Amino acid sequence: MSENTPAQSLVVHENFMLDDRIRGVPPGTSGLDSSLAGQQGWHPADGRMSLPLLTLDEAAFASNRDLFLRYAREQGAAVAPHAKTPMAPDLAHSLVKAGAWGTTVADIRQATVMLKAGLSRLIIANEVGGAGGAGRLAKLTGAWPDAELYVFADSVAAVRALANAWRAAADLPPLRVLVELGAARAGARTTAEAEAIADAVATGGRLRIAGVGTYEGAAAQPDPLRTDEAVSALLASVGDMFLR
Repeated sequence: MSENTPAQSLVVHENFMLDDRIRGVPPGTSGLDSSLAGQQGWHPADGRMSLPLLTLDEAAFASNRDLFLRYAREQGAAVAPHAKTPMAPDLAHSLVKAGAWGTTVADIRQATVMLKAGLSRLIIANEVGGAGGAGRLAKLTGAWPDAELYVFADSVAAVRALANAWRAAADLPPLRVLVELGAARAGARTTAEAEAIADAVATGGRLRIAGVGTYEGAAAQPDPLRTDEAVSALLASVGDMFLR
């Protein structure tokens, strides 16, 4: 997409009914199809809508989206924007249509929302838990066997739980696992720990090592310089693990 290419408009994939039980919808509204909301003349500043209220400037969103994705392409990077804050499948669809590699979510519930909306390449950028979480992920995968799902794992125990869940359901496609290195919140703390996790994936039957993952936000420090050092060290560990 060039700088002169018109921004793509958002496409709404699912309409629903609005009434005044929903935040921001003016009192007295009942049974309004969401596709008609734009024709009501509502505006957050006119006093009819309760605040606080999240609004989206579509032109600004499209401009930022296209600029960001163009920069990523120029750097040779593929991105899967995180959908957990808005949890709006239409925004995720817009990003993928504009060139995003996929979509990132935080848990199985969010993955379900995106899969039901037709988004089929997802990174679950978190651990799903033990046997219970692995079982739920297996059930989700069975419902969408053609989806391309990736999941973080930061311990041998987590990998074993996933392997057991996949072993119990022989018809599931292989699961793509990202070995997570981290700081303070989740992830292996050393490359030695990460290697043990990778070894567990490699011997885990129908699990596949898909790469290395991390979350740099947990490395933040009160001092900006210390934050820079911590994030740089974390990313260096990720790079070292990736090359192994």
